[in-house]
Amino acid sequence: MFEINAIETTTTTTTTTTTTTSTTTTTTTTAEDPTTTEILTTSAQTTIAAEQNEIEKLEFKRNPFTPSVRSGVHTKCMECHGQDMVSCRTNNPTTCANENDVCLVTLRSRTGSSNPLINSRCAPLSTCLDHEEQNFVGVVPQCRSNHSARFSRGSVCSFCHKLGDLTTMFLVGSNEIETGSTGAVTVTLSDALADPQQYFSSSGANYIYGSQTWN
Repeated sequence: MFEINAIETTTTTTTTTTTTTSTTTTTTTTAEDPTTTEILTTSAQTTIAAEQNEIEKLEFKRNPFTPSVRSGVHTKCMECHGQDMVSCRTNNPTTCANENDVCLVTLRSRTGSSNPLINSRCAPLSTCLDHEEQNFVGVVPQCRSNHSARFSRGSVCSFCHKLGDLTTMFLVGSNEIETGSTGAVTVTLSDALADPQQYFSSSGANYIYGSQTWN
């Protein structure tokens, strides 16, 4: 007689669950308003930069010549001393030097006259520009059209003429006021005095000094 023994086998299955927790950290940065000191510093820097820019532009305007040009061929100014144009042409050209880098021309004329008396000389550009700025000051400016018959006391107009050589200087040869890049374009004193604001004001369409572009 046989005995059968049953062997029970128990299998245990273990399941491990891993839980991962992610943590997100959000950092919020709040920009602080600039302090009064920072505002003043920025404002001051902006002001200084703007002032420097204006100084540089003025310096360029007042010193359009390089030393090599000023001491080279473009050094001449026809100096006149209360003379009419015919008499002035007989003078010898003056060589300007040092800080005198333009020819300052002043025209004095009576009402209706196109033949002014001329005073011209070597001068620093800053001095010349100061004279130009006085042309159209006030309700009744000192520089007036030669067609303005109602102003019987006459007119005084000043303008800057770039220094030139024997082909571009003021009153050279049969020419009068030279303009353009080579002095090839001539403006007569009569035309300039007929509409002085167009020729003797820096805002004028035909501003003389601004249209003289030779080097």
